Amino acid sequence: MTKGLILAGGSGSRLFPITKVLNKHLIPIGKYPMIHYPLRTMLRSGIREIMIVSNADSIGPISKLLGSGAEFGCNFYYRVQDHPAGISDGIRLARNFVAPEDKLMVVLGDNLTTETFDERVSEFERSTTGCCIFLKELASLDGLGVARIEDGVVTEIVEKPTAFVSNKAVTGIYLFDSRCFDLIEELYPSDRMEIEVTDLINRYIAMNSCEAHVLSGTWMDAGTFESLKYAADLLGNGTHQVDSLEAEPALSL
Repeated sequence: MTKGLILAGGSGSRLFPITKVLNKHLIPIGKYPMIHYPLRTMLRSGIREIMIVSNADSIGPISKLLGSGAEFGCNFYYRVQDHPAGISDGIRLARNFVAPEDKLMVVLGDNLTTETFDERVSEFERSTTGCCIFLKELASLDGLGVARIEDGVVTEIVEKPTAFVSNKAVTGIYLFDSRCFDLIEELYPSDRMEIEVTDLINRYIAMNSCEAHVLSGTWMDAGTFESLKYAADLLGNGTHQVDSLEAEPALSL
């Protein structure tokens, strides 16, 4: 079974001062709060057991919004991340949620995509690969992890590179096997005192147990004012309006 993890914590510093009083994943985009979109990604991937991690101030409002999951045909579990200590630290909190034989799909709560992953999740469940990352070709890679690619194979993930590495950004969508929890325990905090998901992925790459797929549809990190406006224009006006959280064939952004 593949279980789902939506990471909806963090300080939201790029959206200050709104995030001084409101978790960014509750900011409306079109008709729905931001967190509904990664949730839609999970549901369309066939995942029905979903943990949501957020900070202590926000877990109550998020759970009030989403409830038990009955409305969406799934089960929600909630966990508090005491401090914003990085993506891998958030993943670590799902250890007791994921059985040794389970796989885990992780989606960052501010990542919006038109892609569906049901076939990819099914393939990952049948494979012995420990990690699957999803890349997106972008013109601007500022502030993102970037894949170093040699002979068509990802050999390293470089966090926020200062020189050209490639034009393939690492999106906030990941598949892991349950070994990720032991690997996270071996990681050290980065210079910004976070347990980086980049380091976790690079551990899998070193074990020759990471595969990568390039997204063909729309993807965005909706954690900036510019991307919020772009997403709202697409979702809130005209033909790209999204009217339901039911698992339609595709999400139109």
